[in-house]
Amino acid sequence: MIKGFENITFELTYDEKLMIPVILKGFEYHKGKQNAIKSSEIVKKMQSKGYKLTDARLRKMINYIRSTGIAPICSNSKGYWHSIDLKEIKDEILSLNQRANAIKSASNGLLNYVNRFTNK
Repeated sequence: MIKGFENITFELTYDEKLMIPVILKGFEYHKGKQNAIKSSEIVKKMQSKGYKLTDARLRKMINYIRSTGIAPICSNSKGYWHSIDLKEIKDEILSLNQRANAIKSASNGLLNYVNRFTNK
């Protein structure tokens, strides 16, 4: 769980793990960057099938799929897609690392601010 976001970043539930094969099946129609699908569309389609899903929980599920190496799901501002292109996957890895570095930089800046007041 992530501090301050506990209500949406808790571990996947049993029911959510059961949704993963359904989501992966949907990605069969969204292979390649040109076939990206917005998260809101995925959520809407899943809800129309009776699944309880939110954008935040979908992100958690996509993270689980990526983190466990189940499938190479890539993303950009156009949405998510299943990639079979090694360059796309490597670009996704680079993007994830860049975002992680930007978050770490923001964290370090806040830590520097706090340290100015606590180390006097």
